[in-house]
Amino acid sequence: MRDARKTVGVAIDPKVFSYGDKFFIRGIGIRIADDTGGAMRQSTKKGVKHIDIRMASHKLAREYGVKEKYVIVFKKG
Repeated sequence: MRDARKTVGVAIDPKVFSYGDKFFIRGIGIRIADDTGGAMRQSTKKGVKHIDIRMASHKLAREYGVKEKYVIVFKKG
């Protein structure tokens, strides 16, 4: 199992974003797309585009909750 504290990734829908794309997230910093989540694919079907930010623990993620953030996407290549 990987140590989430050492990873700085986000989960994306690969039909919307590419693995390796970089995301500047205001208040968090730069994260890299390196995972896919089912929630992203379901949201895209509904016309919503979002990413999941990896946190150090499930507890921290639940405490952080769902937020709208200002994001700049740097496309890979």
